[in-house]
Amino acid sequence: MYTIKCKDINHLIKKKLTHDVGVLIYQYLNDIEDNIQNSLNANALINFYNFKNTVKQNRCICPFHIGADNPTSLVFDDNKKSFICYACGEHGTYLEFIAKMQGFTKNSISEAKIFAANNLANMNLGFDSISDFEEKLRELILDRYNQTKSLILNDYYDISLIDYQAKNTKRKSVSNLQTVQNNNHSNLTTNIKEFKLEILDIETQIRELNADAVRKNGDFSYRIAIETAKNSKLINDFLNKPNLNSKEKLYDFMYKKYDIPKEFADKYGLICFERSNQSLLKYPDFFTLNDRVLFPFKDHETGIIVGYQARTIDLNSKNKVKYINITDFGNLKTKNNKTYRSIIPFNIGDFLFNLNELKNKNINKLFITEGVADTIKLTSLGYNSISSGQANLTDHQIYLISKYFGKDTNIYLFFDNDANKVGQNNSIKIAYRLYQFGFSNIHIVRTYAELGTDVTDVAVRIRNDNILKSLIELWIKEAYKFKPADSELLNVLYQTGLYSDTEILEIDPRNIKKICENSGIFKEIVTKLNFQEKEIATFKSILNEKKELLELLNDKINKLIELNLKDKNSNEKSKQNSNIPSILPEKTLQNNWNSIDNISKKQLNILKKKFDYATIKKINDFCTKKQIRTIIGNIIENKPFDINDYLHFNKNFNKSIDYTTVDNDFRPIINDADCPF
Repeated sequence: MYTIKCKDINHLIKKKLTHDVGVLIYQYLNDIEDNIQNSLNANALINFYNFKNTVKQNRCICPFHIGADNPTSLVFDDNKKSFICYACGEHGTYLEFIAKMQGFTKNSISEAKIFAANNLANMNLGFDSISDFEEKLRELILDRYNQTKSLILNDYYDISLIDYQAKNTKRKSVSNLQTVQNNNHSNLTTNIKEFKLEILDIETQIRELNADAVRKNGDFSYRIAIETAKNSKLINDFLNKPNLNSKEKLYDFMYKKYDIPKEFADKYGLICFERSNQSLLKYPDFFTLNDRVLFPFKDHETGIIVGYQARTIDLNSKNKVKYINITDFGNLKTKNNKTYRSIIPFNIGDFLFNLNELKNKNINKLFITEGVADTIKLTSLGYNSISSGQANLTDHQIYLISKYFGKDTNIYLFFDNDANKVGQNNSIKIAYRLYQFGFSNIHIVRTYAELGTDVTDVAVRIRNDNILKSLIELWIKEAYKFKPADSELLNVLYQTGLYSDTEILEIDPRNIKKICENSGIFKEIVTKLNFQEKEIATFKSILNEKKELLELLNDKINKLIELNLKDKNSNEKSKQNSNIPSILPEKTLQNNWNSIDNISKKQLNILKKKFDYATIKKINDFCTKKQIRTIIGNIIENKPFDINDYLHFNKNFNKSIDYTTVDNDFRPIINDADCPF
């Protein structure tokens, strides 16, 4: 065998890692893919991510687009191992679904395979990710080097993490949080690996994404989208049939819903498509776009329309999907013996609304909104704005911002300030992503929630552009200038095991220190309360509260536990006492037997064989005559019983009369006091 000698240990590690990571990605993960795929099904994914699927099997609310509220819009297909959202058009394989949910970008499919193997196939690979694989392999190499000091690569060939299966318990959580039952309490494990906020190169990232797209689909997703748009019969219909657009209804809707004037509805080519015009389409059987406003997205390079985001105009409908992203008519399909025409979805993540209009401008302040209408409204007020069309920014969209406006531009993230905090949490996540790609001036803007969740909400409420502009200027002034949390603090929080690496990047950096300080007492509380993983996830919001609140809660829990233990000890002692014969001299007890006035002498003699004086005294004072006869009968027949079942501590008990009750009316009945003994 040819011997390879490396110049130093770092060189050796690099060569070994390059080789083994290649084997991992291109051989091992492919070899085990069948096992992984067998574990992937709709039910497993819905349960794992805790989606709501209350209406139909294999369907749930889409987690990828704004305003998702239809529990049937996202469909899983176990036969094809794929998913599609008929509202936003997001689609792909089950592995791509996991990659999107986990936020994997680099080597996303390989990372998804590793994640699925550990968390869904229960294969326990011994590593959580490619970086974890590299780190653990590096440790094994260094251990060998410290023993041998060898720089010959051949001496490390036998080290393989793929064959080195870690014998730890199965990982069960999408985050690095485990709930381990130990003496009926939960313990939270900490993470072994470090959390690092990597600085990334946007050009490299896009090349890798494009390479993945070529392997899967034969071309870049952007080029496929352009080609689909050029051949779209649907786009051609709307461009060449102006009578498809009900303009008066369009103007009325845009004003009432968004406070957008008709000249801007015309400027952006908005379309209101009514059900009555369905027969004018190329395919008259296509009803998906009925009674919707269509917002056209244009290609930033050619200016052609590449797709529409279609919003329902029925503001009261709860069953209709709010948004649909569409490029063209789909094929005819049959369901429940009914034929319908599907859609070809529009890949919104490759484009930015209004970018084509702004790309040649010298811009210092750029607003990025969640909703398309918000960008139109801001534009009507003189602001430079683009929209992602969703509550997120894809890496492709970030690349476009970098390409046309540069990384020094002041970016103002103007996402929804909604009650569920999706928009604002995503603002933090997007800000971190922009920071990782080198953007330096990132600002997070929020409306005043009492006025509305976004710009158009506020606009409709006040109906005054001058006041609205004053408010926007105030929001800009109050905007949070994003600064990432300290790396050490991020790692400290990660090591608590309370958050996954993706969840950490959704936390406001200004709150990280407080959450770190509260994490210890929080873990103490959830351990004492024996919380399960889902309960912990729900309860985590308290981490952002004042520490005094958690301390008060912990103190109350301690007192309750203490009281509970006292009760248990008291009951145990009572049970023990009931079975311990008296060890006091008979003369000592004799003085007190005169107080036993509810028990006959014959009964007393039998009770003395079983119980001590203290217990007999309780029987005398707190048991009815019928209960005493039952106790005596159990002793004579040698039946097992617990004396505590008969002892009722009623201070008002009248032992001269034996009160029992009739089941339904609770009237007392006086039992015969005669005893057969």
